[in-house]
Amino acid sequence: MVKQLRMQGGEPGAEYDLQYGLDFVSHLLYSGQNRDPLLKQIHDLVSIRRGARGQSAPLSVADQMILAEVLFEQARESVLADRNRAAAQRRFSPVKFVERFGQSFPGVRGIQWFDSEEDVVERLTTLLSPPLLNSAIWWWRDGNNQIEEFTHKGGRNFLMDVYELNIRRIAAVNNSRYDREFVYVELNAMEPTGLYSTTADRIAEVKSGTGDWSYYWEEYGLVDPGHQITRAEYDDGAAKINGKLHKLGDKAHLRVRYVTPYNFLIAPQESPINDPNFDEQLTKYLDALLLKEGELELLSGAIQKLRKRLS
Repeated sequence: MVKQLRMQGGEPGAEYDLQYGLDFVSHLLYSGQNRDPLLKQIHDLVSIRRGARGQSAPLSVADQMILAEVLFEQARESVLADRNRAAAQRRFSPVKFVERFGQSFPGVRGIQWFDSEEDVVERLTTLLSPPLLNSAIWWWRDGNNQIEEFTHKGGRNFLMDVYELNIRRIAAVNNSRYDREFVYVELNAMEPTGLYSTTADRIAEVKSGTGDWSYYWEEYGLVDPGHQITRAEYDDGAAKINGKLHKLGDKAHLRVRYVTPYNFLIAPQESPINDPNFDEQLTKYLDALLLKEGELELLSGAIQKLRKRLS
């Protein structure tokens, strides 16, 4: 387990492989035996157990305590290194985002809209190409989430983690301050799945302005090779498919589909947008844009006035 902590992207399950761990312990003791006679003594005992010449003997209580301390220190160093790497990624994520932004929207100053399918695909797949900066890029609206995967599914259709997106247009916003750059994304309504009888009524409420939300979505499960199930069936891990009950296991994948127009922002985690006090105001600006009653310039101006986020 300590060895696996030190590995970046090691094989799944390796933390339970005794030989894998024993190789690590043996190497650790070998590298330290010249610095400490106690480590040399434990190394010799372990080496004999692994087939070296000599009389096999048990590890004493003191030997086991020393070995536990050595492994603990290795684990501690690995955890601290991971924390330092994560802190550095958070600290510099706006700079990394600026680099991606410049590669995706070269020459953009102020606000520039992109409506064509070619532009939408090329620019977003460049901005959100892997690796995704260790989840330093987030999307922002009512629920703020990191973006871990972004895949083009054809045409204007994309999959952003579990979210199905049919993107109508995007806007790149670059108003002189590097930490205030963001991308506005506006979606077309997608066809309902047909799984829920209430969807038509909820869509009508959104259109009339009488609902609780300015948009509506469906959550459902997608079972290989393309069978749709309700969210309740997905949560239960089973569904009746083609007349038979099936345990779903890892065959089902959660999906969220927006069945009315929807919009959100893409920005780095360390953006000033990441402020709970701004959430309600951001929602109002985005709702107004959905209703064609707002302007992106107003939202951009509000973001310019936000206080710089402290890392």
